Amino acid sequence: MKSKLFVLLVAVATFFTSCLEVVQEVNIKPDGSGDVSTYSNLGPMLEMVKAMGQMPPDLKDKMGGKAIDTIIQLKSLTDSLKDLSDADRKLLANGTFNLKLNLDTDEFSTRNNIPFKSLTDINRLEQLSATMMDKGLTSALDKGKKEGEGEEDDMPSVNLTAYYTTTYGKNLIERKLDKTKYAGVDNDEGLKAVKEMSSLGVNPTTSLVINLPRAAKKVEGKNATLSEDKKKVTIKGDVESFLNDGSAMEFRIEY
Repeated sequence: MKSKLFVLLVAVATFFTSCLEVVQEVNIKPDGSGDVSTYSNLGPMLEMVKAMGQMPPDLKDKMGGKAIDTIIQLKSLTDSLKDLSDADRKLLANGTFNLKLNLDTDEFSTRNNIPFKSLTDINRLEQLSATMMDKGLTSALDKGKKEGEGEEDDMPSVNLTAYYTTTYGKNLIERKLDKTKYAGVDNDEGLKAVKEMSSLGVNPTTSLVINLPRAAKKVEGKNATLSEDKKKVTIKGDVESFLNDGSAMEFRIEY
């Protein structure tokens, strides 16, 4: 995948899409267990890359001439992540990553799903989600790589969640901007890559959906909305608004 634009496309796939949003959904059960899932649809981006003539000519060969529809157990990927702690490996053990890529029909989507047993696990899983999307995507695409081929350059990843501290409790969920990290946002290689794509009219968006075990009592946040039954909170954001005001994605939920 030598095309720079395609590399940026795959980087954006770890957390964003162009015309469609990536949705991260947290489902919380009454006993405090649940799951975190992240879904992205990059079909429109694939069409754009094709239209611009930037599709790597050997990509289909690397895919074995076939469409990809694969599910990878995250446990099989964690061994190659040297910086991952034993606790993180345990959290990811039962997670899955699914990739669908068909160059003929312009289908390109990713989904991961990771269950948790405790509310205290959710924040860490949100942080790990982008890493595992990146690793899962790379692993799936590398299946068609011929023996002896070298590794591609590391792709920049985009993870806005890393700029926040989120607390999940029995009665309160709160996200606050880490101002120290945000002060260095201009040095984020992933965001630099996304900025390069802004000339193409791309302003990647993301949504966090939290399904509560009971009705919310109070919801605060510039971009937070509450469903009619008061059990679902959606927080929407995009790169441009994040760079202008990191606090725009902060929220507080009492339930």
